[in-house]
Amino acid sequence: MKQIVFITGKQAKLQELLRNLEGNVSGNLIERETIDDVLALLSLVRDIDLIITPEQLPKEGSVAAKLSEFLISSDLQIPLLISGENAQASEGIHVIPPSQLTVEHLTDKIETLLGGHVDSSGKKIETTTYHPLPLSYLYYVKTLPCHIYKKVSDKPSYNVLIRIDQDLSKELLDTVGKEYKEVFVPREYHPNLINNITNSMTAHFSAAGLTLENRLKANSSLYTILKKEINLFGINHSISYLVELVFQSVLEGAMEVFDKEGLQQYAQKISESTTTFAYKIVHLNALYACYLMTKLVREFVEYQIIVGYLAFFSDIALPDRYLKIRSTEMLKALGNIPADEDATIREHALRASRIIGEYRQAPTGVANLIKKHHGANDGIGFPDKLPDDVNKIIMVFFITETMTHAMLAQGVPYLTKEVIDSVAPKFDGPNQQKIIKVLHSIC
Repeated sequence: MKQIVFITGKQAKLQELLRNLEGNVSGNLIERETIDDVLALLSLVRDIDLIITPEQLPKEGSVAAKLSEFLISSDLQIPLLISGENAQASEGIHVIPPSQLTVEHLTDKIETLLGGHVDSSGKKIETTTYHPLPLSYLYYVKTLPCHIYKKVSDKPSYNVLIRIDQDLSKELLDTVGKEYKEVFVPREYHPNLINNITNSMTAHFSAAGLTLENRLKANSSLYTILKKEINLFGINHSISYLVELVFQSVLEGAMEVFDKEGLQQYAQKISESTTTFAYKIVHLNALYACYLMTKLVREFVEYQIIVGYLAFFSDIALPDRYLKIRSTEMLKALGNIPADEDATIREHALRASRIIGEYRQAPTGVANLIKKHHGANDGIGFPDKLPDDVNKIIMVFFITETMTHAMLAQGVPYLTKEVIDSVAPKFDGPNQQKIIKVLHSIC
């Protein structure tokens, strides 16, 4: 996206013109009030594509001349668009008469200078695409890479909602949130925004004295963000570090528990935390599955990492509103849902395996385990019964997931004998009963 600096000199007419331009030009408009403000900006940011300025400003004299001299001396090839009665065009300097200082004329001039596109009829084609994102993302950002936009009713037009240089205070975001739950960012700046979130949360996780409750809340919010991003773009470069940050936080906590008292206390803190249902399931599954591995295999660390991946990614492609669907009967009970949503539910394991298959950090074979984590070899649907000869890792995870769902459905904060007994009849195979026996030993 093009970066356009507009010098307004605190003049109301120019400030109004700037506001009206936003959303009409395919560029990011940055207001500066004085030439000193612009020079300070250019000392930090050199990839500016255009500077718009009055020829003269009160108390500052010939702004255009000073800017031109600075650009030449600094070897900056930034075109100037000058408005003034006596302004003279030359190489790199373009002029627009004050009489044409309107939104329409200025938009055309800017698009011409920046290479804007028009169709065969002369109509401007929108060159900037905007990516929607929840306003909640911005609570984890300290600085913005660009303006944040709002959509103008149902038109394909966007106006600035939060300026790039505004202080992202909680008060500001709470005020904006009263009217907007979804905002928009130019697509090319979306990765930068995710990087800003990651950097901010890395510092947050490193802070001394971070309580478990606050860590769980942060994990939960970030899991919501990364799940949405992964389903839109896969695990790309901009989201991969955030994935690793939250995954490691979940896994490390789960792997540090070795006694049943600590296990149940940790489970209770997760269950009673102010986090989402989706996150509670992820963390509880990781916690109990990792503990089971310490009791079922001798060299358990490698297995803990693998079940951690299953806990984190098995339902990554399943919308949160359908997370409680655990069988064909429960799916049928939804009634006549759209065919594409029905397919999303039935194929979520397969789709999740394809996502994790592109993630280089994942251990070999994890994608195949995720595909089969409901017991179906093709990753589609919900088999009526889990075979007793299924892979042991899948068996441990499937039983764990069934238990944690039952636990939360029954409103208890950790596994109890009653919860286990309520679902144990589903797992009557000899190998499955060994896992049930270990779970009983916890209570």
